[in-house]
Amino acid sequence: METLGLMIVHIFKPVEDCRIDRNKLYPLDEILLVALATILSGGETYTDMHDFGNGKLSFLKTLLPFEHGIPSEDTFERVFSLLNPKQFEKCFAEWVNALKEHGNSEIIAIDGKTLRRSGSKQLKPLHVVNAWACHNRLVLGCKATEEKSNEITVIPEVLELLSLKNTTVTIDAMGCQTAIVDQIVEAGGDYAIALKSNQGSLHDDVKTFFTLEDPLKNDSIQIIRNSEKNHGRIEIRTQGFCGNVTWLRKLHPRWKSIKGIGFVSTTRITGSKETNETRFFICSFDRDVNRFAEAIRLHWGIENSLHWVLDVLYREDDSRVRNRNAAANLAILRRVALNKVESETTLKVSRRRRRLRAALQDDYLKTLLFT
Repeated sequence: METLGLMIVHIFKPVEDCRIDRNKLYPLDEILLVALATILSGGETYTDMHDFGNGKLSFLKTLLPFEHGIPSEDTFERVFSLLNPKQFEKCFAEWVNALKEHGNSEIIAIDGKTLRRSGSKQLKPLHVVNAWACHNRLVLGCKATEEKSNEITVIPEVLELLSLKNTTVTIDAMGCQTAIVDQIVEAGGDYAIALKSNQGSLHDDVKTFFTLEDPLKNDSIQIIRNSEKNHGRIEIRTQGFCGNVTWLRKLHPRWKSIKGIGFVSTTRITGSKETNETRFFICSFDRDVNRFAEAIRLHWGIENSLHWVLDVLYREDDSRVRNRNAAANLAILRRVALNKVESETTLKVSRRRRRLRAALQDDYLKTLLFT
């Protein structure tokens, strides 16, 4: 019998099984295998796991013993409610860091996502902070918080899970905190972080600089422009970057790691309607407007490449699992499945068709499980 040491058993082996020994009729590795295989194949619920496991029992027995068959949906629910999400999160991050290619500088986008139907009248929806590797196209880590405002406290915990050397971390204005930027730099990474009025005079000083300075007369400001036309809409972007910010550090000595500042000005034209928006950023690097522009552009890809996929393909927003442990643990399993579907390249078809193929063909499901 083939072991599953390269996959579920290896990834989540450190996770403690909190069940009483006499109640452990179904081993934890078998439960996790069925759950992941179900999600890989397009299933979502505990009932799906039970039905899928029974339908694929002959195949599953080639991987693990399954001496007592497939657990009931109630058993799946109870086990995922008992597992410690912090242990799950740590194991997931260690696995992904081992998968990540380290040759080129990676851009890590950090952003939060709400599981909208995980809440009730008494309970706010679960909010998960994700770390997305833009070049490797992998979820590197995630951590759950009950409220969006708690992102400030969760982001440092997500960063602790990651290997930040030779990376550029991008975060929206929620992460613009001195403790967060210092943590990134001390771990060997760089950052490009959005500014808003939550940082008061820092935002105002950067905005005033780019408003008053003429880029054509100030050699320290680099400018690039590009435009796109899609679906009847024209979008014109101007990106500016300045690495001469000694004056800013003197005004704000707490922000000692700032080496550059930038702005992105966007004009959108749809028919006769025109909208304009300008955003400002602080960076820990002091040159190359192209590096700055790439980091900001790829950051917003987390919405299309991760959050949209989780909602449309994995129906995460429709999940009604309200137990906090279970909701967080299943969110991690979805990200394991997403990483496996993304990294499997032998089948040149859409993600949806890869999952359908996994449901129909045992050999392809096995390929995904062992990828």
